[in-house]
Amino acid sequence: MDTETNSPRERTASASKMSSFWPWVSAANASFVVHKFGGTSCANASCYQKVQEILSQTLEKDHASVSQDVQQAVVVSAMGGVTDALLEVIRLAEAGRGEYRARFDAVVQRHRDTVAELAGGAASTTTAGAEFLSHLQRDADNVGDLLRAVYLSKCAPDFYRDLIVGHGELWSAQMLSAALCESGRRAGWLDARQVLVVHDEKNCSESPPVEWDRSKAKFNEWFQYKGKEHDVIVITGFIASTLQGVPTTLKRNGSDYSASIFGNLLSAKRITIWTDVDGVYSADPRCVPAAYLLPHLSYTEAIEFSFYGARVLHPKTMAPAMRKGIPIFIRNTFKPSCPGTRIHSRVPPAAATTSGASSGVNSARGSYNALADGGGGGDDKVGGVGAAVAPAAPDAAITGLCLMDKLSLVNVRNVHVEGGEEYVPLHIRTKLLASLRNVNISMVTVAQSAPEQSVCFCVPDEAAEVAKATIEEHFSSEGGMASKPDVELLRGFSIVTAVGDTVNQIPGVAAKFFGALGRMSVNALGIAQNGERIISVLVESSGARRAVRALHTEFLMPPRRINLCVIGAGLVGGELLDQLAGWQRRRAEREAAGGPPAAPGEVDVDLRVACVMNSRRMAVQRKRESLALSGAEWNALLQDETSSRPADVKEAMGTLTNGTAAYSVVIDCTSNDAIAAQYPAWLRAGVHVVTPNKKAFSGDLALWDRLQALTAPGHLHLFHETTVGAGLPIISTLHTLLDTGDRLTNLEGVFSGTLSFILNTFCAQPDKRFSEVVREAQQLGYTEPNPKDDMEGTDVARKVCILARVAGLRISLADIPVQSLVPEALRGIAQGPQFLDALQAHDAHFDALRKEAAAQNSVLRFVGTCDEQGNAKAEMRSYPTSHPFGSLQGADNCVAFTTARYPLGLVIQGAGAGAAVTAAGVMGDVVELSRRIIRPPPGPATPAVFEL
Repeated sequence: MDTETNSPRERTASASKMSSFWPWVSAANASFVVHKFGGTSCANASCYQKVQEILSQTLEKDHASVSQDVQQAVVVSAMGGVTDALLEVIRLAEAGRGEYRARFDAVVQRHRDTVAELAGGAASTTTAGAEFLSHLQRDADNVGDLLRAVYLSKCAPDFYRDLIVGHGELWSAQMLSAALCESGRRAGWLDARQVLVVHDEKNCSESPPVEWDRSKAKFNEWFQYKGKEHDVIVITGFIASTLQGVPTTLKRNGSDYSASIFGNLLSAKRITIWTDVDGVYSADPRCVPAAYLLPHLSYTEAIEFSFYGARVLHPKTMAPAMRKGIPIFIRNTFKPSCPGTRIHSRVPPAAATTSGASSGVNSARGSYNALADGGGGGDDKVGGVGAAVAPAAPDAAITGLCLMDKLSLVNVRNVHVEGGEEYVPLHIRTKLLASLRNVNISMVTVAQSAPEQSVCFCVPDEAAEVAKATIEEHFSSEGGMASKPDVELLRGFSIVTAVGDTVNQIPGVAAKFFGALGRMSVNALGIAQNGERIISVLVESSGARRAVRALHTEFLMPPRRINLCVIGAGLVGGELLDQLAGWQRRRAEREAAGGPPAAPGEVDVDLRVACVMNSRRMAVQRKRESLALSGAEWNALLQDETSSRPADVKEAMGTLTNGTAAYSVVIDCTSNDAIAAQYPAWLRAGVHVVTPNKKAFSGDLALWDRLQALTAPGHLHLFHETTVGAGLPIISTLHTLLDTGDRLTNLEGVFSGTLSFILNTFCAQPDKRFSEVVREAQQLGYTEPNPKDDMEGTDVARKVCILARVAGLRISLADIPVQSLVPEALRGIAQGPQFLDALQAHDAHFDALRKEAAAQNSVLRFVGTCDEQGNAKAEMRSYPTSHPFGSLQGADNCVAFTTARYPLGLVIQGAGAGAAVTAAGVMGDVVELSRRIIRPPPGPATPAVFEL
């Protein structure tokens, strides 16, 4: 009976047979793939086991993709934390502190424990394990002698330091090699110091240059005599030897550099950098939650990403791979199912150089990690679902965004030289920059004013004081100076950079870039544009994250998507959610039928409800199905504590502006003063507002003024059509009249749908008592829970106040006298049922008013009025039945604008109450807002042709 090979050892042994042993094979004609595992991937025994699994699982794929037998070269770092631990041991010994020995013994014991765990508890019982323990003890004795010398001399020369620290990689490589041998692989390990030769550059923090010819010859010799017998070669990262054969290191990021170097020496088919993240993201996911995994990057884009704050790979790390056009993959050790990011050449390999990269400054300090966790779905099983990758980006000009944070600006100005001129001479400026390099301070960017009166540059915050002191010391000792310069140190800056190989090939990219910053009120303090692939700006750190989010949505998200946050899910809010769900369903049906998502004449916009909130709870959209949830379904989520959370306006705004849509809109369906007070803050954050809430527009004049100032430039929008007349186009009509130069002389209107229904019904049906009609209006849902609130007339005064302010009048609610329909004796009743019962006693009063109006062939109407001097009032009047107000029915509203162009009045009439029409008015505002902010779809450029 056939059986399946299940054990890891059997699987790896079977896979290793695919790489046959041929005596005449050399490094020149062997086919290699290079894998590199960093410290987090080699943190403990379980991590080393994970590495073995990956190598076993990828071996078969390597054979299939290369179409021939391959050998795996595996470059490893020291175990996680070991390099720092050894440096701390050296520091303690150098300081004469005896505890260095215990710290070192702990490092050695950690390796013993790890190899024992890999061997199942007894490393000494396995051949490979026993051999490693023997090497480990010998190395520990030797390193102990070196540390003793450091302790006694209180001095640690660079040679000692490099020799001691490099043992972390030596032990890591030997442990992995031993574990692979025990699993059935024909593994061997290589001490990179035997073959990798570099130039010895004293007092340099950068990786030293490689002696390529000598390294190639040494590696070929090693491979011919020792390497051919292995199907996997484990190579120490980070360490090398000088031309004199002295052990040294490749400095920080040296292990990645080692992988690229050996990829070049082996002419590898590809290099995979295994780390603890999924790959490179379109932006820092901690800053932009909607950032997505980039499937591809060019070498040059990766270089710019690295320089401008994203720790992808150091530019120098990629150079050896770039010379031979070897693709580099960034993948997650702990999620091997994720495809990662491929860094490769988009031009023939011979044309790929680092000449277009920014200057060789290591900008890792004060930067974010673009490989940060986030955005990745899926699990650790090979073949599972990987991290979310790039959606169809609307603009191919920009690949991703970088943020370099925690920077200080050093400004050197007003330098007086002999002769009285004030400028920074070239030779002095050159010496100034050299003096900073001498103290290992990396300048991120340098700029000089046109008349050479000042020069400024950015440095990491932690180096700012040293930079300032160094410059002042330099100029104090500089000859030919009339006085010391003015050295100014400013803190709190960041650099935001957009990266893309085609930045210079698509017109309008810079305009969109700065337009997005302007809409978010982010000021660009300095601008740099590499003509090929970057646009970079210096901004205050307080606005940096806002800038990155704005640019991400502008360039890297679908341009026709709008995120909505609906606050208030009651009658109007619930009906609005129903209408939004219908909008989404219609789009989905048209797309499913193969047609365009929008009907002819309909705005093509993807309106997505990201969050719904009431006074107690909030629910956030998590699945695509929730895009078409009805108002009842959203309210059910709000009532379910497992599907909702406590209401938090700040958190709701974070969800709304998470970068998943190009634009964000708050729809406030409440009548809450506190919510209305938030409008200025939302607008300043780039969030548009649509609302039927009258409080912001009829309350404090200072709030009104702030809102007008924020929306005046035209890039921020606040729509409130439904604050007057529900869905009727009253405010928009008044705007049109005024914008076209007309002059308003008087406005008069029936503004309350509730009072309109009550008085229309009361006057049309003489047999009905007033209290009966009010009770009927409440039963139909036209009134507030306590009808007294409607009968006070304040709502009408608010609407008059709003229209007067739109017309340019400086008027407040307190300036408008209001005639209350509530009898004096009933004004203290707080409950609706009690009020209705007590109102019956006053039916005779209202019946008398009705009869008096009827005697003059008139009817009663509650109106609001205002003239051009600002004289406004809200009161009940009688109108002839022939008047437009006299013929109203049901809950209709009616407003008449008397203007210079319309001396007899321009009348607007229609339904002015009800959740459906009010929600339709709000929906209309949302659609009109969409028309104004959505970018038109790109079309072919049409050259202008003039014919005579």
